[in-house]
Amino acid sequence: MAYRIAVVDDEPILLEKICLLSKKILEQRGCACELFPFSSAMTLDSYLYDAFLLDIEMPEMDGVSLARRLRQNGYMCPLLFVSAVESRVFEAMQVQPLRFIRKSFLDADLREGLTALSDHLNRFGADTLILRDHHSAIALPTNRILYVESSGKAQVVVLQEGKQKTHLSMQELEKTLSPRGFYRIHRCYLVNLSAIFRIDRQEALLKNGERLPVSRGKSEEVKNRLEVMIFHGLDG
Repeated sequence: MAYRIAVVDDEPILLEKICLLSKKILEQRGCACELFPFSSAMTLDSYLYDAFLLDIEMPEMDGVSLARRLRQNGYMCPLLFVSAVESRVFEAMQVQPLRFIRKSFLDADLREGLTALSDHLNRFGADTLILRDHHSAIALPTNRILYVESSGKAQVVVLQEGKQKTHLSMQELEKTLSPRGFYRIHRCYLVNLSAIFRIDRQEALLKNGERLPVSRGKSEEVKNRLEVMIFHGLDG
């Protein structure tokens, strides 16, 4: 499956150049990606992309404002700023971008930035979970998933705002979501560690008030993983 990358820049010639260079670099890195060009933040059709390359200075909504909106809505996908306005680097850093690419050094900076992006995607995968059936595909932001519950032959993906059934096996979901900070606390539950408020013996109390069972012998491991996430992030 190819990763989906949105490229947003209000200069048409530069937008085309960034897309062409990016496609070439990512292909050389062996990272399967599809690039989607947008001439402004206002024409962006969705936030469900695996990464964003954003110009900073744009009319109507600039790149930093768009990045803030993405973060405020819970999207933690990689962001790379491509800009000639180097004076806004500190402001841009507040939304935790992966890289800042200078237009004055586009070729060199873009190569370094996309190398970091491909390494990130290869290590962590997409920030969306794609659920497919015979007729459609649904992209769910992984950081909005609270947990997955086994329910007969299907699994129920429980999000902050609702539920979605899938016929993917728990093993398939565990393989996909474990690199994104999920842990199998029980044979029937795969939980987003960032959704856990506290572990009490054989029970996990989630931040939304729900309580889920923890298998005997797994409580200490869950606590250890929580500590690593809190103090060192997912890289720990």
